[in-house]
Amino acid sequence: MEIRCNNQTSGWNAIQAAIDALPMDGGTVVVPAGSWRSGPIRLRSNMELRLEDGCDIYFNEDPSFYPEVATRFDGIDCIAASPMILADGCTDVFLHGHGTFHVKEEAFSVDEERLAGDIASLRDMAMSGIPVSERVFKGPDHFLPQVLLQFSNCRNVRLKEFTIDGAPHGALRLLRCENTTLQGLTLRTRGKCSPGLIADSSKRVIIEGCHFSTGSDCVAVSAGAVTDFAAGTRPLEDVEVRRCYFTAGRNAFHMGPESAGGIRSILVRDCLIYSTDCGIRISSRKGRRGQICQVLFDGIQINEVREAIHIGCDRSCLSVRDVSIENITGTDVKTAVCCQQDPEKEQPVIELSNIHVEAVNGAELQAIG
Repeated sequence: MEIRCNNQTSGWNAIQAAIDALPMDGGTVVVPAGSWRSGPIRLRSNMELRLEDGCDIYFNEDPSFYPEVATRFDGIDCIAASPMILADGCTDVFLHGHGTFHVKEEAFSVDEERLAGDIASLRDMAMSGIPVSERVFKGPDHFLPQVLLQFSNCRNVRLKEFTIDGAPHGALRLLRCENTTLQGLTLRTRGKCSPGLIADSSKRVIIEGCHFSTGSDCVAVSAGAVTDFAAGTRPLEDVEVRRCYFTAGRNAFHMGPESAGGIRSILVRDCLIYSTDCGIRISSRKGRRGQICQVLFDGIQINEVREAIHIGCDRSCLSVRDVSIENITGTDVKTAVCCQQDPEKEQPVIELSNIHVEAVNGAELQAIG
């Protein structure tokens, strides 16, 4: 069954009304060309959401418009504002088309001091074992900004060709998902705390031919916080990134800093990184534990960055082994490789081979106690 959205009668709920009208066994919702206003969208299983060429969807700019949902922030499970688009516990979802989702990031800006206080409170709750249902950060006094599009506990998801232009705290998050494919997406954010893709505690993810232009990390992969005793952790595994373009972000590809569940079986190949602060970063926060292993970066071109490769496992108990970075080229780089490590901690096992980077500094090794 196919339902076309009606832009004339449903106001902010036109797209959700069409989804709700699908039969129990699913179907297709088509968003025609033109400008659309939307509140929060909740996807469902066995559905296709098709964006026709020239389709522009503008989300409501009032943060109170978005209800409380279970989500994750800074590697810790909590209750906070719903993403603009959410799929939770769904299977067989296909979202595609040459349309664009728009968010005015400044409408969701949060005072940095208040945000830091909320994050500290959330970490304290997690360390104290407070149930996730009681970690509520939504309302006038507490607000953790949301991502635009989130898939939680989903299987068999295909995302293709659409654009995200702006996001409060990230364009796209995959949380505890299996079998997800991203093809030809364009993810643009501007805020310094707004990454492109967050792949968190998920399995079998393919990212191909995507374009990232972000204010924070272009792609961040993680596996939950070691402090979150009540929620538990799961690994991130079997991720392949190929033929992608990364620009403008803090880090093009960032592994960590939350990796309690383990990060393994990661392949990044044939990608171009241009004008980010750092190209490849492997890092962990103070006191964090976890493991990163079976990782290969191959055939990456890195141009006009401050650091091509950064390995920062100082002050943590992160185990890094069986990591290879090879066939890397680059120009106009300040430092080719920077490694920060506490000599009293377990040393990372990383093999670098065939690195040809034109840099002011070849390698910096910094012992930090």
